[in-house]
Amino acid sequence: AYGQLVNRIKTGYPGDFCGDTGACASFLGLSFIPYVGGLVAAAYSAQTRTEIRTAYRLPETPCNDVCVHVCCLPWALFQETKE
Repeated sequence: AYGQLVNRIKTGYPGDFCGDTGACASFLGLSFIPYVGGLVAAAYSAQTRTEIRTAYRLPETPCNDVCVHVCCLPWALFQETKE
């Protein structure tokens, strides 16, 4: 989902299964680092949420983008895909 989200931001289209292959591979690679991988991957993917929020002039509430991705990553990716 993350690779498709990045590809949609860059080109306007989701692309194939993984979308933007570099973003997809980075996200998955970071996710598998023991103990801190999930946090690092969430912080990495939060930059995409910031880009979407800036493009639509949305406020950063109720908490910042990194907090949303660390606490609610699956829901954050789903919401961003729908945007």
